[in-house]
Amino acid sequence: PWDLDPILDAFPETPWIYIMRNPVEVMMSYRKEAITMTTSLKKKKGVDMGGLGFTNSSNCVRKKFHRTPKLQSEVRQYGLYQKWAAKGMDDLPNHVYCAAHLAVVNRIALEWYRERPGGMLVDYSGLVETLKHKVIPNHFGFELDEDAIARIDEVGGTYSKASRKINKKKNPVNES
Repeated sequence: PWDLDPILDAFPETPWIYIMRNPVEVMMSYRKEAITMTTSLKKKKGVDMGGLGFTNSSNCVRKKFHRTPKLQSEVRQYGLYQKWAAKGMDDLPNHVYCAAHLAVVNRIALEWYRERPGGMLVDYSGLVETLKHKVIPNHFGFELDEDAIARIDEVGGTYSKASRKINKKKNPVNES
């Protein structure tokens, strides 16, 4: 899932972006998502939420059971495999696996950025403004009219992980 080389090989002239976010915020988002998803199960079936709230339903933990060779080698390189999981990667604590997963994804993106033309690293904070004023017009080369900017603002005000759309301007949501 984290191998974009075939896509970048097929479309070498196509500009691309990688959206970066503070790793602590990402980990908290993973944790919050897992707690939200499992709270109802815990109430209904007495499910144990596991260490630090990272359960098998956490986005990053789901990758634990469908990992790529690249992820396995990266986890071993950082010494997490030997330190935490003498029996195998499946035994890594979920929060450790999530941190390793995030490190690998960011490391691979940085490698692509350094080695492949057309990449741009974009900070998640201020994403909507950056898309409107830098990424779309300068990096992708598209001129935005007032209607396009209004649509970007509207979509940018929607909380992406909500089961129903919540406009941040009307109902602020704190993801951290």
